Amino acid sequence: MATPLHHGDPQQLGRYRLTGRLGQGGMGTVYLGQDEHNQQVAVKVINVTLASNSVFHQHFRREVEAARKVRPFCTAPILDASLDRHLLYVVTEYIPGPTLTEAVADSGPLRGADLAGLALGVATALADIHDAGIVHRDLKPSNVLLSGVGPRVIDFGLAKAHTQASATHDRIVGTLAYQAPEIMAGRLVTPASDVFSWGGLVAYASTGHAPFSGTSLSEVLFHVANDPPRLDGLDSSLYEIVAQSLSRDPAARPPVAEIVRRLTSGAGQSVASPPPPSPLSAPNGNEARHRPIPSVPPALSLFLAVCLLMIFVGGGYVVISLYRQNGTEGSKEGSLPGSTAFTNSPSSLPYSPSGKPTSSTAQTPDPVEDYGDVPSQFIGRWTGVITHHDTDEETFSALITITGGKLTQQIGQSEYSSAGCHGTLKLVSAAKSRLIVEEHIGRGGCKKIIIITLTHRKPQSLLYEYNQDSVHGEGGLSLA
Repeated sequence: MATPLHHGDPQQLGRYRLTGRLGQGGMGTVYLGQDEHNQQVAVKVINVTLASNSVFHQHFRREVEAARKVRPFCTAPILDASLDRHLLYVVTEYIPGPTLTEAVADSGPLRGADLAGLALGVATALADIHDAGIVHRDLKPSNVLLSGVGPRVIDFGLAKAHTQASATHDRIVGTLAYQAPEIMAGRLVTPASDVFSWGGLVAYASTGHAPFSGTSLSEVLFHVANDPPRLDGLDSSLYEIVAQSLSRDPAARPPVAEIVRRLTSGAGQSVASPPPPSPLSAPNGNEARHRPIPSVPPALSLFLAVCLLMIFVGGGYVVISLYRQNGTEGSKEGSLPGSTAFTNSPSSLPYSPSGKPTSSTAQTPDPVEDYGDVPSQFIGRWTGVITHHDTDEETFSALITITGGKLTQQIGQSEYSSAGCHGTLKLVSAAKSRLIVEEHIGRGGCKKIIIITLTHRKPQSLLYEYNQDSVHGEGGLSLA
């Protein structure tokens, strides 16, 4: 629901008259507006600080141009954009209705046709988004609007433009609860990453809680890296496909095309009762309110049918994917027809503006084999130079001291002398050649909480990486 404009807010942007505020986030402010035909629109205005930065400006243009290729069904399509002026803004279709977060908080978990329509509608939207060469990266309940004719996915293609400096701890924790492990580890991002988020979103809609939850970053990451998802209370007809979608191994998750096929045919859905919840994830005892099971409204049936038809007509994504599953040679399972792989380059989209796939330079991630403590090859004092990429690029010296320890414990310290920052490191996940740590800065002006991946590349050498809220950094460390 829109709130009144604040003092100093613009009244007019181009041909759009602004009538209220819809929300505010790290990138800027979203306004409710009207065009010259009194058609309501949503206008996202980028913060002036970001808009005046040439690096961000160029990156944002690429994001918007790619997002414009998404077909205008099951999403909130981009209608217009100002990309060449000092004031940047994007105009999308206005979707009246609550977010999934608001709907569950107000009326409890979804049931019956509401839940089935949400699962299918969001999966269909992801198929369209992936077919345009985009990975959403930030699919979560607050990015799904429940319109009168079905769910609409928003903010696709713009997730990488968010600035870390504006992210609060609660926002980070909430986002990470739905992000795939490979995103949090700064590794290869593919359409399978959105499938993981889809599974978490559907689980939340059905149960009222995220499948991986906690009060701190380390707690959320520990559950994602080590525990099975908390699916107690999940609708039994969706249990199997949601559980598969939440696999820590991206290759084990079903492609979006398969999800759409199974949801429309009923194939592969479990009718058995799910296993009881683990002691670590016992419910809090508060019974959630449930909606009555309604019949499927004719408008919703027509809406979903149109969405599915557009997938078949506009690019043949589902048809080609299913044809490939039957033995015909083609692109790698889970990727788009004719593509190689989606890259995780922070400076470019997965697809080039021409629609041609970019080549992937990502390394194959380590097998999922977590240790209980820090492997011996990581212990020591490591020094090097880290390059930080935000709206500007800067370098700073780093001293990382790892003394050892177990999961969730402090295992060392960090020091960035040129930036005047000092912090502690808590172990989130450990494998033979990879550590994921949560860094807490106790002194200095650096980001207070961040997730760092340390990869053992060769004797006496570590690769240092972080990729959080579209701010990223990397560098090499040597044993001192």
